[in-house]
Amino acid sequence: MSSENDFRSYPAPGITVTWDASRCRHATECVRGLPLVFDPTRRPWITPEAAAVDDVIDVVDRCPSYALGYRTNDGRQRTAPEVVDNTAMSRFEIRLGGTLAGFAEYQRANDLVVFSHTEIREGLKGKGLATHLITESLDMVRAQDLRVLPLCPFVIAFMAAHPEFAELDYRHH
Repeated sequence: MSSENDFRSYPAPGITVTWDASRCRHATECVRGLPLVFDPTRRPWITPEAAAVDDVIDVVDRCPSYALGYRTNDGRQRTAPEVVDNTAMSRFEIRLGGTLAGFAEYQRANDLVVFSHTEIREGLKGKGLATHLITESLDMVRAQDLRVLPLCPFVIAFMAAHPEFAELDYRHH
């Protein structure tokens, strides 16, 4: 959970960019995408007025951790999705504005969580939701001091690409 101190707003004509430091994984999509707007060596490090509103939106939409968001004067917005553990259905769910956007099914046995399938709703694929879902799910697993057996191809590939989750992998214990 983020605290009020972790959340910042950067207003500019036509758009307000938000940044939640507690969510940021420093993937640097923003810095590479629009270095005139996103420059971590400058204060403030986000200056949305340095580029066109649509260019800022394009880059913010690529933030895999949803640390960046926006609200535009014409009503467009990007806010962080919510990930919940729906234990009754044995799946982690990702919701956008309260609406189910996808899920990661699992089976739980003692201190082990077996990820079997990940799915994102049509029309929402390619927006980083599966990555966000699995990142948050693995953080929840870690908080409960559990291990993971990834059977789902997406979770296998994700864990291979993210060594920060290696200690959770049951196959390495």
